[in-house]
Amino acid sequence: MLREKFSLRPAMASSDMMPPPSISDELRRATAAAEAGRFAEAEAACQQILAGNPQDAAALNLAGALAAQRGDLAGAVGRDRAALGLAPRFVKALSNLGAALSALGQFDEAERQLNLALEEDPAHGASLINLGQVHLAQGRAEEAIAVLRRAVAALPQDVMAWNNLGAAYIGAERYDEAPAALERALALEPANASAWNNLGNAHRRGGRYAAAVDAFRAAITHGALAESWTHLGSALRGLGREAEALEAHDRALAAKPDLAEARFNRALLLLAQGHFAAGWSDYRARASARAFRARQGIADTPRLPADMTGQRVLLSTNQGFGDELFFLRFAPALKRRGATIAYRTAGKIAGLVRQLPDLDAVIEDERALPPADVTLLVDDLPYALGAADTPPSLRLTPDGRSRDALRARLAALGPPPYLGVTWRGGIDSSGSLFKQAPRAAVARALAQWPGTVVMLQRQPAAGELDAFVAEAGRAAHDFTQLNDDLGEMLALLSLLDDYVAVSNTNVHLRHSLGLPSRVLVPLPADWRWMTDGDESPWFPGTRVYRQAAAGDWQQAFAQLAADLMAGAGA
Repeated sequence: MLREKFSLRPAMASSDMMPPPSISDELRRATAAAEAGRFAEAEAACQQILAGNPQDAAALNLAGALAAQRGDLAGAVGRDRAALGLAPRFVKALSNLGAALSALGQFDEAERQLNLALEEDPAHGASLINLGQVHLAQGRAEEAIAVLRRAVAALPQDVMAWNNLGAAYIGAERYDEAPAALERALALEPANASAWNNLGNAHRRGGRYAAAVDAFRAAITHGALAESWTHLGSALRGLGREAEALEAHDRALAAKPDLAEARFNRALLLLAQGHFAAGWSDYRARASARAFRARQGIADTPRLPADMTGQRVLLSTNQGFGDELFFLRFAPALKRRGATIAYRTAGKIAGLVRQLPDLDAVIEDERALPPADVTLLVDDLPYALGAADTPPSLRLTPDGRSRDALRARLAALGPPPYLGVTWRGGIDSSGSLFKQAPRAAVARALAQWPGTVVMLQRQPAAGELDAFVAEAGRAAHDFTQLNDDLGEMLALLSLLDDYVAVSNTNVHLRHSLGLPSRVLVPLPADWRWMTDGDESPWFPGTRVYRQAAAGDWQQAFAQLAADLMAGAGA
């Protein structure tokens, strides 16, 4: 949680080129009132000064800071520019203008003004803080860290500088480094709710859920409400405390009913608990769906009537390939209502979904979209249909020639039974669904497999496959390139006798073949795998092995090893 820093003091850095604006006793009193939080008094005094001397650059700077403080950012920009028209190198006016422009989302111009301020005074703390804010808002977290390190050197007692540095570390996904900066901020101001909230997020995203819970509760104690309540809920879910997590999300929405983050977080929990109707309703709040509706000019996802005879529906992809495969299971219900369905997708999945009999058209070219009476994201289809059940997976058929070629390739590598393995799925970045099981433990669990092992890990790191072979103490063969061709991967999966994986696209593909997998589920569980149980209703027949609430995998891997041997008949 960041905010811009506006300089209330009218003094400027010394310059050989231009003297600072003069500061009258009246302006000193106005500044003192502003710094004491008596903004109305400061505003009145400032206006009186400007009535007598409209060319007072220092008074205009203070007036701009006061305008920004009350939320009049356009007014702040106008006053800052007026001050700079009189004193072009007025550092604090440059800094305040940059801050106001940043708050308006005009980041390029904000950066230009802040760099001008820093040319005059490279150690101007407020400008450094504001420039760090601009970098972070643009996703340039590493640049933000570099600038904010300069800020804390210039202003070692400034709470905002330390707090924003901590937030920048979080933005850079350097979760182990963020707490030190945030603890410095809290040492300076123990009741700073923003710093407590940021500390909680550093711990939560670093998987330190118990510490995150303590930090979020402190943030709430010191005044942070909606956002900290929903972040608390996510941390509690990470500890397996689902009832408390649901209550926290409800508290967030009671404090701020339009908080989309809280509604989406609650959706993940409700769906994982099997409350599908309520979960699908909240699931509409995910960021990608809100952005899609805004682009389409759609206020909300519609509920679809029972009879859609003659209605043209355009379904659009939204998330990853696995999500497409998952949500297309709802297309037959839409087709039964009489709708004509066109599906917009792209990339390597298009050839597979063309097999599906309920899709009347599959479109890859955005420019060739057909007219539609209803346009929906495929992952909003459960809500639109009012679904409260778990329809079966779609069914796909592998290409016969690919299957024959891969059967011969497997036979050349070793005897059956054939086992596939994947230990990581998704993208390891903030906001993305990432699943990972400890590779060495996975390797050890299948070390005694009596047949042939093939590695299906997508985008393995350099040396990672060799490391897996060493950890397993046995041969394992590289089929990772098949992830680039889902048709070929489907054919391979149809030939495997077993598959051990975290949740990923290949699990969806294998289920589309009517074949089970063995899925390792980290905590907190992806909602498709539910909060507990040995199976998910979405993937009947597929065995689930769960990370314990304490964070360890020992029991899960012991059970996996035993089940693998039993399944192989060993």
